[in-house]
Amino acid sequence: MQESLKAQWEEEQRLLQATREMQAMMAKVRQSDQGLALCVQELKAERSRLEDWIKEHNLVKKDLEEALSLHRPPINPRRRTLVLDINGLLMKVGRSRSDLVAAEKNGYDVCGTAYAACWFIPRPGMAGFLRRCLEWFHVILWTSRTERNLAVLVRACTKRGLFPGNFQKEIKHSWSQPQCESFQTARENHKDGVLRCKSMSVLYDHSICERDVLLLDDSVQKNSTNHPYQALHPRTFDPMKTAKKDDNYLSSVLLPVLDKLRFHQEDVTSFVEANWQAPQAQEPFGKLAAYWGTIDARDKAFI
Repeated sequence: MQESLKAQWEEEQRLLQATREMQAMMAKVRQSDQGLALCVQELKAERSRLEDWIKEHNLVKKDLEEALSLHRPPINPRRRTLVLDINGLLMKVGRSRSDLVAAEKNGYDVCGTAYAACWFIPRPGMAGFLRRCLEWFHVILWTSRTERNLAVLVRACTKRGLFPGNFQKEIKHSWSQPQCESFQTARENHKDGVLRCKSMSVLYDHSICERDVLLLDDSVQKNSTNHPYQALHPRTFDPMKTAKKDDNYLSSVLLPVLDKLRFHQEDVTSFVEANWQAPQAQEPFGKLAAYWGTIDARDKAFI
C-alpha cells in the first residue's frame, strides 16, 4: 500500500514537473512572440523613417535642381547666316506657256514680271518663311541668274507685297551671277555651257565666317565647291506637278530644321552631318534626306 502511494506521488511529481516545463516553454513562446511583434513594429517604424527621408531628399533635390536652373546660363540661339536660293526654293520662274497653264490648273496664281515674257509663282508660305528667317538669321539672297533677272524678280515681289516688311533693307546681300564661281561644262542642262557654283570663299570678302553659314538650294551642284555639309537641298518647288494645297514645305519641313539649327552650338557642318546621317533621324530630316543627291561626275571633273 505504501509503495503504491509512493509510485502515485512520484507520477504526480513528474506530471507537475512536465506542467511547469510546459508553462515555462509557453512563457518563452509568448515572450518570443512579443519580441517578434516588437521587432516588426521597429521595422515598420524604420521603414516610415526611411520613407520620410526619401521624401525629404527628393524635395531637397528638386529645390537644388530648381536653384541650379536659375543660375545655369541659358542656351541662347546663335544668329547665323542663311543663304537662300530663289528659283526652285522660294518660287518657280519660267517662260514656258505650257508650264504656266499647268500651274494655273493646280490652283496657283501666276505673276508676270513685264520682262521678256517671264513669269513667276511664289511658293506657298514664302512671306511667312522669309519673315521668320529674318528674325533668326542674317539672310542673303543668292541666285545664279543675271543681275537684271534678280532685280526684276525682287521688284515684282516687292510691288505685290510678297516680301515681308522692309525685306530689301533687312537682308544682308542680294547676289547673282557675278558672285558665283563659274566652270565651263558641256552638260546639256546648263544652257550656256557654264556651271555656276555658290562658293563660300566669296564670304571672306564680307567678313562672314564660313562655319556659321548654311546654304539652302534645291540644286546639289551649286554646293559643289563647298563642304558637303555646308548646305541642305530641299525639294524643288514644282507647281506644274504639285497642287497648291499640297505644298506646305517651307513651313512644315524647313522652318523646324532652321529652328533646331539656331540652338546648335557647334559649326553648321557638324549640325548637318549629325542630323543627316543618323539612322534614327526623325522628320523633317527624313523628308530632306529623300532629296539628297550627289555631284555629277561630269561636273566634278571641272572643279
